[in-house]
Amino acid sequence: MGDKISKSNIASFIFVSLTYAIGLITIYLTDLTLASATTLQAKLFEIFILGVSEKSIIEFIFSYFKPLFYLSLALLFFCFGLSFLAVKNPGRMKYFLILPILPLGILFNFSILFLLFSFGLYVASLCSITFGETYKEEIKKWKSFRIGSKAVSEALFFAFLFIFLGSLLTFSIDETYKQTFMNTTISGLKNIIRSEIENFEINSAKLKEEIIKSQMEKIREQYPNLTEQQYAEIEKDLENSMGNLTTFSFKPTESLIESSLKNSLIINSLSYWFPLFMSFTIWILLEFLRNFLLSPISGLFSVFYFKILNFRI
Repeated sequence: MGDKISKSNIASFIFVSLTYAIGLITIYLTDLTLASATTLQAKLFEIFILGVSEKSIIEFIFSYFKPLFYLSLALLFFCFGLSFLAVKNPGRMKYFLILPILPLGILFNFSILFLLFSFGLYVASLCSITFGETYKEEIKKWKSFRIGSKAVSEALFFAFLFIFLGSLLTFSIDETYKQTFMNTTISGLKNIIRSEIENFEINSAKLKEEIIKSQMEKIREQYPNLTEQQYAEIEKDLENSMGNLTTFSFKPTESLIESSLKNSLIINSLSYWFPLFMSFTIWILLEFLRNFLLSPISGLFSVFYFKILNFRI
């Protein structure tokens, strides 16, 4: 079977090619790019602080984490093909699995990330076949599930390493990503600072009213014989003496806030480590999805192939 190209091998090749093509087209149509990932990462701090005050938790998740849903959907298409390879070896056709991937590079302008991801997916395909054959011999319990789950999970590890390298190279070469990240981050922090200043002023005004009200109640108890005009003058004097609770002696301007943020040690550190920081963030996210979503679902895919399509273990 491994030495001859049969109709079954060709059919397997076509099926896996289609799953890969659908996955790549999903990425293209949903605009899952490094630019969108950079913008989302830059906005994340502002989203978590200001977003939850404006939306319910459900609205918050669907509004801001829709790209993660699309990413998971695209990766599941790749897993569908990889789990197929784990349970059915397409023979020598496996060496041609790079062919249906590369032409779709026209959608992504044959970027560095696409080329490295394509090679990573090709390596993952070969690994999935090898791991699948190995686990068919080694695994004794829950074979139909664990063959797909373990083989695809380990294969994706290599694919995601290539994504890490591709994103690291792209972020290191193209400065526009870093500029977008820094501008968006500074803008978000400015919004947070403005909100905090407004919040302080509102709360200070409320605190001032409560203090004056409490003091006036005590004064009326201690000096019950004063006239209303005298009480009004005392209250006015209290308001004047506590005026600094509702106003800043020095209120920072927009330009001063922006200048301070640009000179911040934290912001400068983010700028310096941006390529590694962003690439590592993407890799961590992919690894999280691999372990908690893609691996178990790939196991269900292999169960489908073994139990429903009656592939032989």
